[in-house]
Amino acid sequence: MKGQARGAARRQRGWLLLGVSISLSATLLIGAALLHRQSGSAGALDAVATQTIARQARLANALAAHAGRYVVDEERDILAMDGLVLWLDGADASTQFSDVDGLVAATDRARLALWRDKSGRAHHLLQPQPSLRPTVYVGGAGRRHVQLLPSEGLASAAASVDYAGATSFIVWQAVSVTDSRRLLSHKETLTSSVSLLAWQLDSGALLWRSGSGSASKTAESPAWQLSTGINDAAGGRQWLAGANPQASTNVLGTQTLAGAFEIGTDTASAENYLRIAEVLHFSRPLADGERERVEGYLAYKWTLQGSLQAPHRFQAPHPLPCPANPAGTAAGSYTAYDDAGLETRDATTGKCSTQVGLLPWQTLGLQRRDAFDAYGRPWTYAVTPLLAETSGARRSAFCGQASALLDAGADTQRLGLSAAGDSDGATTASEVVAVALVSHGANGQGAYGANRSRRSLPAGSDEYLAVESRNYDDAQGDEQARRLAAATVTRLPGTTGFDDLLWSATAPALLLRLPARARCP
Repeated sequence: MKGQARGAARRQRGWLLLGVSISLSATLLIGAALLHRQSGSAGALDAVATQTIARQARLANALAAHAGRYVVDEERDILAMDGLVLWLDGADASTQFSDVDGLVAATDRARLALWRDKSGRAHHLLQPQPSLRPTVYVGGAGRRHVQLLPSEGLASAAASVDYAGATSFIVWQAVSVTDSRRLLSHKETLTSSVSLLAWQLDSGALLWRSGSGSASKTAESPAWQLSTGINDAAGGRQWLAGANPQASTNVLGTQTLAGAFEIGTDTASAENYLRIAEVLHFSRPLADGERERVEGYLAYKWTLQGSLQAPHRFQAPHPLPCPANPAGTAAGSYTAYDDAGLETRDATTGKCSTQVGLLPWQTLGLQRRDAFDAYGRPWTYAVTPLLAETSGARRSAFCGQASALLDAGADTQRLGLSAAGDSDGATTASEVVAVALVSHGANGQGAYGANRSRRSLPAGSDEYLAVESRNYDDAQGDEQARRLAAATVTRLPGTTGFDDLLWSATAPALLLRLPARARCP
């Protein structure tokens, strides 16, 4: 049974079912009812079942947190970050003009007179002199960027910024640069020549000058690079592709810089090229988690993700974990259920080794006790493979709004959900069940147990057994959609009947458990 956003949640008799689904309309209006519950009668509920349902809710929050952590940020996420004071986006043609009035769009090979700031602070950069204007290029793989020869550049009007430390990101390339070249700077005052914050190439290295004193640096390379610089109370640090920070002792401190933002405008004589694709500049030091978010955004935007190095969380991000493999250890190794709680994913292909298995509790940052329902049996965990195997999924793609990037509806092993387990489920990406947790109830039929084997269903023709078998099927080679059963519980204490407790969620519904910033657009 698939939940759909139609207003208030429908209540029926039976067991509690958290079957979550969202239907996003063309206008992206989301209905109020995102959870469908079937609340059981007092006679059908017991304390153990209630505890199991509560545990499912906690695990759902952990899965949502995991997805939110590994979904790649998009433009709206960057704009929502505090302290953004300059954003120059070479990929956004709508920000680049061949005239200082912003009337003539700068096309490929056009000279750039105006580069609009996207931060909302209106720190737009201009060059009134035609002979000193840099050039817009659309390079390989559509990488649109700005190319600067010596003396070419742009500058803003007075840009007064109150700094409490700083963070700066730049996607850049230098070709045969022999003289000192500036990529970006913010002057102390409008008339001063002192740049307390600056990216500068010098002697084969990129220097992050953030305050007075020695600068941190990383080696120059002819390839496209992603560099990050931070200054806080501890001094300056610089990362290349999010790795191996180089430190210096210079401290910017809390102060106001009232000069202009500039790119280029060097006096070097050599005919060498400096290229800038994107700049993001903040008036505060970002925490490591925030820094990695922005680096992930830039790396996947500019196809630089291959340069990210472990343990960077966006080196190979997957929004949902694979199941832990119940067959990961030889049969007979354990006399009772035991498991490392790690997802089983091919390190090369990123594919899950199993679609239905055990909860990867350690991958989710949980404790071993979280691997069990209140009956003391391990959860059966299932995932739609495409949603678990896609690397670098942006939020709109994960949420099903960019089906060309992530078409869960075309996945032959997508999860389906119905009252009898006899439906393949939705084919619209935003409505496909992303993940499910099954407790096999008081009777435990179909649950994993000793030696990681599963408890077989008893022979019989009872209707409840036919439905319950849907939550038992673990034919890993099956190229059909998994049809999970979310039937009404019919088992009363001391009787037989369907007693599985199933929680499921679509990708949009899963992210609804997170703060508003991390939810689907």
